Amino acid sequence: MRRREQLRADDALREKELQDRLDELDRRRKAEHLRFAEEQRALEMRLNATTTGASPPSRATAPSQPVSSGDGLSEQTAPSASAGSSLRKKLALPGLERPPSASSAPPAISNSALGTPRRPLPAPTTSSGTPTTVGGTANPPVDVSLLELYKAECHDLNIKPNSGLLKALPKEPGRYVSSINLDLNYIGIKGVLPLFSVLKVNRGLALLNLKDNNLENNEVRALCTILGESPGSCLTYLDLSNNPISLAGGSAVMELVGKQRTLTTVVLRGTLIQPKVVERITEAAKGSSAGSLGTV
Repeated sequence: MRRREQLRADDALREKELQDRLDELDRRRKAEHLRFAEEQRALEMRLNATTTGASPPSRATAPSQPVSSGDGLSEQTAPSASAGSSLRKKLALPGLERPPSASSAPPAISNSALGTPRRPLPAPTTSSGTPTTVGGTANPPVDVSLLELYKAECHDLNIKPNSGLLKALPKEPGRYVSSINLDLNYIGIKGVLPLFSVLKVNRGLALLNLKDNNLENNEVRALCTILGESPGSCLTYLDLSNNPISLAGGSAVMELVGKQRTLTTVVLRGTLIQPKVVERITEAAKGSSAGSLGTV
């Protein structure tokens, strides 16, 4: 009885935290729109003033000050370089930025600087040759495929391997999977554990469909923790529809959207999460593609 009350209290606390994040997200988006509209108006006034030959009026919040030029004359101060650069980038005005040349090309960025490899790499090992760990589970040796790893995990947990995963996982060592579709597989809260072990060492996953698999809040939290790290750095589509998850699971999904900016499509139909919250999560995911959202 006490445990049930504690779970209810935890869910209520997470619900409040999620609501606070959603309110902050709305506030940031409105502030961004207002700032952009103000900068656009200022730029239009400058362009009109340039066309008519008159000096542009100064803004009340940042009055212009006369600046002495090299010939002793005074002229109106232009907006700051950072503001002008921001406007030029947003409005994509031609002729305001020089096109990149071979001599001014930015230096190449290494994979180590990005934090995640651009293509699948063999499992890392320590100096002694033993596999390193990802999220507490040892990476499979180079000669072990994801399919063999999955079968071994199922054997250790004494559960029957899922037919959908047996078809989806590559048999060849060193290969990874970019799409996992387990729609209507009913993998369950125990059957998903070997999948978690596979996801921890997989790279380049772009689509994950776990619709109608009877997953609960704890499983969704564990899944979002894994996908919030390098295994989910390429994820663009996540479907958790028709699973009995509530706001506690929705909070974990919202945190995942805030971490992985590539995740632009989240489907949560048929869950126990309130429709309004589901709508705001999906909108936040879509907004991530434009790069205009701050950290949630």
